[in-house]
Amino acid sequence: MSRLPYSSTERDRIDAQLNVLSQLLATLRGDIPTPSLLVGATWLDVKLGYGAAGDGSADDRTAITSALTAAATAVNAGLGNVYVFFPAGTYNVSRSGSSAWSIDCPSGVTLLGVRGQSWLRHPTGMPNASVAVMRINNCSDVTVDGLGIDGNWGVAVGVDDDKLGHNHTTQTDPKNYGIHVRGGTNITIKHCKFRQTYGDAIGIASSTNSTPIFKTGAIGVRVLHCDIDVCARSGISLVQKCRDVLIDGCRITNVFATPIDFEPIDQPVRNVVVRGNYIQGWWNPSNTGRSANIAVSIQGGKTGVPDDGNFVRNVRLHDNTLVGGLLISDAVDIRAENNRIVCDWDNYSYAPVYVQQYCDDVIVRGNYIYDRTTVAPGAGRAHQGAIQVQYYGSGSQNVQPAGVRVCDNEVHARNGRYGIVVEGTGQYAFSSGAQQLGETSTATSVTDTTLVRTGAGWTVNQWNGYRVRIGAAWATVQSNTSDTLTLDVEGSYTSAWRTPLGDDITTPSAGVYIIFMPGGIVDVHDNRIECTNDGRGGGASGIYVYASRAGMRVRVWRNEIKNAGTNGIEIESVDADRAFRHLDVSDNFIWDDQLTPTTTNAVKFTGTPQYDKLVLRGNSIGTGVTNATSGLTTGRWLIKDGDSQEWEGFGAPAFTATKGSRYYRKDGGANTTLYINETGNSTWRAV
Repeated sequence: MSRLPYSSTERDRIDAQLNVLSQLLATLRGDIPTPSLLVGATWLDVKLGYGAAGDGSADDRTAITSALTAAATAVNAGLGNVYVFFPAGTYNVSRSGSSAWSIDCPSGVTLLGVRGQSWLRHPTGMPNASVAVMRINNCSDVTVDGLGIDGNWGVAVGVDDDKLGHNHTTQTDPKNYGIHVRGGTNITIKHCKFRQTYGDAIGIASSTNSTPIFKTGAIGVRVLHCDIDVCARSGISLVQKCRDVLIDGCRITNVFATPIDFEPIDQPVRNVVVRGNYIQGWWNPSNTGRSANIAVSIQGGKTGVPDDGNFVRNVRLHDNTLVGGLLISDAVDIRAENNRIVCDWDNYSYAPVYVQQYCDDVIVRGNYIYDRTTVAPGAGRAHQGAIQVQYYGSGSQNVQPAGVRVCDNEVHARNGRYGIVVEGTGQYAFSSGAQQLGETSTATSVTDTTLVRTGAGWTVNQWNGYRVRIGAAWATVQSNTSDTLTLDVEGSYTSAWRTPLGDDITTPSAGVYIIFMPGGIVDVHDNRIECTNDGRGGGASGIYVYASRAGMRVRVWRNEIKNAGTNGIEIESVDADRAFRHLDVSDNFIWDDQLTPTTTNAVKFTGTPQYDKLVLRGNSIGTGVTNATSGLTTGRWLIKDGDSQEWEGFGAPAFTATKGSRYYRKDGGANTTLYINETGNSTWRAV
């Protein structure tokens, strides 16, 4: 029953009454689970008022489009809440001409279906083009409630051929999307079901304007209690400019690419909450052709050269179940808390939690993690841990995680996997691998895309991936010559300069600059790591720290490690150029209660230890462990800090310490075991 903007007051009154009767009829025939008797609302029934068949055979696109056009007219006339109702049925919707959608939704309307019974479906044999069942483009105040979205891919879940489907012969790339949100505000998709989408089930992105800085972002999008099953691409993707997004209470299963995928390309994604969802990848994660198996990817837009303008920021991922891994990359202010993350199959996978590339202020806390997968071919040390914090790439890809905290997690590592791995999170110069701490000087000239310091004498590309700052303006170095920095420009922007939050800023004038690479501490503390052989193989080391880059700062403290392989905690150095800048291994407890213990060393140093400062104290062993510390035969380390310090080490002391400090020489003899510092400098007296 349609409501049109008549001028007659009497006719409006009669029409409103007819709308209420239409709702009553729909309720009586079971189409509406609960009555929606809103006096003054506009109620449009696509079957009764516009002739949609809903029989799964006829093409209902024209009828539904007519209903939506009438709804838009009612909204513009200010006729109250406008509902477009889809009674139970299957409504085939073909492509709208050569457009990238079948149904285009207007602002201000609620599309209401009968949950599990009202379906919008693409017909068989869609063209080889990206087409969404529904597009919501630059709209506001839209709700889609209880509708089913069927891409009609036709894949049979459970068979060996992961590309089977009756559209497959004509679709070489993922097509047939579900709902595309392209810009707009206050958009809610709730109680909807999605199935058989060869592309994304829900895509959240900016508008279609070709220039990024003029694109309208999707702001205030809520995906609530939806069921998504069988996608060839992503279940929910957040692409380009969007913010203030809530994904709550959804079930996402059998997704071939990534069930929830942040992929902002050249725009920022910000302020996202993902909570209370069940998230699972493809039905066959043991497929040898798949090595990632990521359930949630929180990843900024441009790897290799981080840029504030495309980072993912301010994400809260909590109380979810992930069957598959979590990837965090090029992201700032991320919290992954109280999730259950399980990688339990017979073949390859990335780490269940993998923090890589440029990351800052990332907390992985209070999660339950189970991992017994195997390492993908050619991955080396990559992805060997249940939780992995690691730099990405080599050579010119000079990026790293910084400011990461891994704490209070319960980790179960099997099948030779490490519990927690921290690798290469420090700084290095492009040419040698040695530490490069940056510089401060005055620029000769600055443009939108370059910074010049005449006579600088830089090594070619030594600053690649570093940040440069003048006042409040930041940019990322893409490459450099001996005296010129070439700055990274995102997408269709014309300037590389941004605020620290990635917003536009005027290109600064030449002045004092700072070149730096963020190198925050990685904190690993209060985790419970269990590596017991469950019949499918035990885990490796509980915690493994590898100095593949210079300048690493890592603290490993107050962890409990049970039934690890040979080593509870393993620290591996490489060479003098890649020394740890700060390494703290303190107050950890390692034990082994298996019938045949496998843990020999609580803390094992592999290779010649290389560090600027080492803190090693308070580690204790329980039953089954032979050695508290192994492999440390040179150097010195701090066991108590404060006004009066305590040190241990090998050889006579020749370093500065506070007055009253003590040094215990582990290789000392009579009168050379204990030393006292009485002057507060590098002079010690043997006691």
